[in-house]
Amino acid sequence: MNPNKLYQDSFYKSRNSETENSAIEILSLLFSFFKPNSMVDFGCGVGTWLKTGNNLGVREILGIEGEWLKSEYLVIPQTAFLTNNLTSKIILSRKFDLAISLEVAEHIEEKYSKVFIENLTKASDVVLFSAAIPGQRGSGHVNEQWPDYWIKKFKEKDYLPLDLIRPKIWQNDNIKTWYKQNTILFVKRERLEGIPELKAYFDPLKSNWSLVHPSTFLRQIEISHPKYSSLSKLIKSFPVVFLNSIKSNIKKLI
Repeated sequence: MNPNKLYQDSFYKSRNSETENSAIEILSLLFSFFKPNSMVDFGCGVGTWLKTGNNLGVREILGIEGEWLKSEYLVIPQTAFLTNNLTSKIILSRKFDLAISLEVAEHIEEKYSKVFIENLTKASDVVLFSAAIPGQRGSGHVNEQWPDYWIKKFKEKDYLPLDLIRPKIWQNDNIKTWYKQNTILFVKRERLEGIPELKAYFDPLKSNWSLVHPSTFLRQIEISHPKYSSLSKLIKSFPVVFLNSIKSNIKKLI
């Protein structure tokens, strides 16, 4: 697929507006446990997450994106931006306190997934990561995988998964569904020992990593089975319908 065709102007404009609230909520949560001074974003788009991190106190930021992104759309300084192909090895001059890559990996062909994870783990000992699950659908998705797939990739680099984010944002309507469903924190084993606030969230026995958010499920019902769209709408409105029913019955009793 031609990136220049996929990532048109409208893609980045809408991506920024859709992402801003999610970035504020998620990074504020993460920074309450772990406060980085530097941050790098692989597949940064216009730089929304980095701008948010900077506003929350991260002093040094770097965004990495393909050459198809027009610099005029950046919301971060040009000096904090690096043009590089995400499917090739990326050599940075230093390590960062935090690396992030959110809803990017599914846009990269599976044959490049190993080098992509290598780039992330070389960049930082702490990685905030999310990627689309099978059936999530989206523009340019060529490698949708369950979290276990990525967890295995990270474990090969001795990075441990922490389900710190998802349980705390699952019901947050200010955050886009894909972040609520897919966001996992990975920390290098030896580094985790030095961050007790994060270590408390490591569960070596955890196995239920593959989650489907109700919003994703209902959207797929509408897409795959149009005749069930009315059922989907009914399910979404259950709380309101139930409340109105109670009010109606109370009035009858009075």
